[in-house]
Amino acid sequence: MRLHRIAGLLVLLALLPVGRVSAQDSVKVEGPVYVARDVEPTLKNGEELKQILHRVYPSGYRDTGLDVTAILWVYVGLEGTVGACEVLKSSGYDVFDHAAEQVAEGMLFTPALYEGEPVGVWINQAIRFKSGESGRFLEGPAHHELGKPAPEDDKP
Repeated sequence: MRLHRIAGLLVLLALLPVGRVSAQDSVKVEGPVYVARDVEPTLKNGEELKQILHRVYPSGYRDTGLDVTAILWVYVGLEGTVGACEVLKSSGYDVFDHAAEQVAEGMLFTPALYEGEPVGVWINQAIRFKSGESGRFLEGPAHHELGKPAPEDDKP
C-alpha cells in the first residue's frame, strides 16, 4: 500500500511544470501589486505594435471617427515579455478592450530593474484607437504606480 502511494506521488511530481519558480511568478497570479524598481520597463517594439494594432483594429469601426482609449494593467516579466494583462479602465467598447489586450500581448519591453537585477512589474498601459483620416495608432506606454489614478482617456 505504501509503495502505491509513493508511485502516485511520483506521477504527480512528474506532471508539475519544470522550471525555476520565483517570487515574481506569484505576482502574475495575484494580479496587480506594486513591486519596487529603480528603472521602469521601456517599450522596445513600437513600430511592430502599429502593425498589430492595424491587424486587430475592429473592422466595423474603421471609418466611424471614434477616438477611444483602453487602459490596461500589463505584467512585464523578468525578460521584458508580457505575462498577463487586464483592463483597468474600459474604452467603453468590449471589442476595443479585447483588441487592446491583443496589442498588449505583442509588446516587448526592456525589463524593469531593482538594484541592477531584472524584476517583474505591473504597469499601466494606455492603448488608443483612432479611426478616420489619420489612421490608427498606438498611444503609450503610460506608466503609473499602483494606487495612483489612471490617466484620463481624453488627453490628446
